[in-house]
Amino acid sequence: MLIKCLATLWGFAEATVFFIVPDMLLSLVAIRHLKKALIACLFALIGALLGGMIMFHIGMYYPESAVQFLDRLPSISPDMLARVKHDMEKMNLLAVMQGPLLGTPYKIYAVQASNAGIDFLPFMLISIPARLIRFILVVLLVWWIASKLPASLSDKQRLYIAYTGWSLFYLLYFSIMPN
Repeated sequence: MLIKCLATLWGFAEATVFFIVPDMLLSLVAIRHLKKALIACLFALIGALLGGMIMFHIGMYYPESAVQFLDRLPSISPDMLARVKHDMEKMNLLAVMQGPLLGTPYKIYAVQASNAGIDFLPFMLISIPARLIRFILVVLLVWWIASKLPASLSDKQRLYIAYTGWSLFYLLYFSIMPN
């Protein structure tokens, strides 16, 4: 139950204000329990959708304030905000699907959606695969990697490897992303 709650909260937090993806928690669970990690993906999705709903409506009713707020968050720049707005106006809902591939935070798409003429329900529906596919792929990748590690490694050592991997990922991410 704790993992489900954490996954929901983390999914919500990352869809609104937090800048570390819930994939980190999901991958740590996947090291030992694939099924629990896949279930946690669904709870992270629920949290992300709740956060996406809020950000969509904030972007609809307070677009300038929402963009200013996002611009203050780590790894979000005015250029990124403008690119997402442009992509959503040009590609419509498909832009939301490309976000995870580009390392673009979901919260930006949620804020920019209504201003790009995208209705709430279609945005929420496209958010499901846009969020869930990446969660599941990360879980499966980490589970597969963990299964290839020597059996002699303790759970603690496996977690250290995962923490090191995430630390390197974010070191690289924050070094190449704006801000």
